[in-house]
Parts: sequence; structure tokens; C-alpha cells
Amino acid sequence: MQTKANPQKLRKPPATAMVPEESQGSLQPLVVRACAVASLALLAALGLSVVRELRGELAFARLLRLRQLVTDAEASGDGTRVLRAVQNSSAEAELVMLFARGNADALRTTAAACRTWSASKHLDPLLRLRLGEKAVTAAALAVRAAPSDYEPWLQLSRALASIGLWEQAQACLQRAQDLAPVGKLLRANALDSV
Repeated sequence: MQTKANPQKLRKPPATAMVPEESQGSLQPLVVRACAVASLALLAALGLSVVRELRGELAFARLLRLRQLVTDAEASGDGTRVLRAVQNSSAEAELVMLFARGNADALRTTAAACRTWSASKHLDPLLRLRLGEKAVTAAALAVRAAPSDYEPWLQLSRALASIGLWEQAQACLQRAQDLAPVGKLLRANALDSV
């Protein structure tokens, strides 16, 4: 005797029931791995940012030390040492401007040092002009980093005056005076220090 097949037994199970349970949960490790990779990429980007800031701070520290060496060399009257120290300082000023763009105080100090050296009669006129231009660039970056602080504006005014841009210097001096504390009188002399 032949038995009839039960139609319920011959029916195919739904498609979702055919997927093993193990493959349904395999997306979770992929998501975890993707999150881990994204986190590592973010940490690497933050690390690079911190390294960049550190390079700027180290360049600024070297610039401060070289500024002292320039002063010592000028006091000794050794023109060769002065020239070498100013050239090295100029290279460090470039690094400060490149890597410490958010540090208004470092940029302002860099601008003041470059401006001071640009007035030195012991240096080559072309080097003095480049130092004056670096002073303007550093002061402009300081203004960008701290636009509501009067000191970077004052430094920019002095740097512009040191290379003969009197109208722009006067406009920056006026902006510095507007931002300065009440009763503080700012001087426009290009060779004064802040």
C-alpha cells in the first residue's frame, strides 16, 4: 500500500528559515571591526594634529633661544655670529609660522623678533627685507589667531610700518587702539616693542 504524501510535509520552509543562525549574527563582528578601524583613523588624525602643534612649539622654543644668541653675538660685536644666528632664527620663524598658526603669542613674539632684526644695520639689506616681510606675515597670522586681542594688531601695525606701508600700519594701529583697554595709549613707532 502506498501512502499519500502529507502536503504540509512537502511544503518548502520560508526563505528566512533557510539561513543558518550563525550567518545572521556575522554582521555584528563586521560592524565592530568597522568602528574599530574608524576609531583608529580618528586617533591617528588627532595624533598628527598634536605632532604638528608640538613641532610649532619646539620651533618657537628654538627661536627664543636663538634670539638670545643674537643678542649675545651683537654684544660681542661678532658680525659673523650675528648673521648665522639671525639666519637660523629666520628658518625657525618659518617653522613657527607653518606649525604654530593657532598660537597668537608665539606668532606675535616671532613678528617682534623679525621686525627688530630687520632694523639691524649689521645685516645684508636683502636679508633685512625678508625679515621685515616675515614680521608682517607672522603678525598677520597672530591677528588671525586672536582677532579680538589688541597686541597682535599693534604688532602688525609696527611690522607694516617697518617696511614702509604707513597707511595700512595706521589702520591696524587704529584697530589696536579700538581693542585696547580704556585709557591705554598705544605708540605707532615701528621700532618700539610691545
